[in-house]
Amino acid sequence: MIELGTRVAASATVAAAANNQTLAGAAGKLTYLEGFVVSGGGATGASNIEVTITGLATTLRFTMTIPAGATAAAVPLVVMFPTPIPASAVNTAIVVNVPSFGAGNTAASAAAWGFQQ
Repeated sequence: MIELGTRVAASATVAAAANNQTLAGAAGKLTYLEGFVVSGGGATGASNIEVTITGLATTLRFTMTIPAGATAAAVPLVVMFPTPIPASAVNTAIVVNVPSFGAGNTAASAAAWGFQQ
């Protein structure tokens, strides 16, 4: 088994609100992002949201479509990187920024995971 360091993860579920998940930095350690997932239901009106990842050498951007109707399921955005992506520097947090799905949304979940070494 390959030792990847100390595992880190963050997740939460909200309703009609931003849902940012942070892999905190740690003194003397580099944080790596292995993947993230965003899922949930729709909102009153259909829209596209832009999920961004900050704390890396380059900000990554992903578009997710939010359907109309609170009971409609959004297609989950699941990203697993083939190679873990390091933070831009030692003791730097990596943040998966998920904007609100919109008015009328009753559940939106986000999770991120990785490791520090």
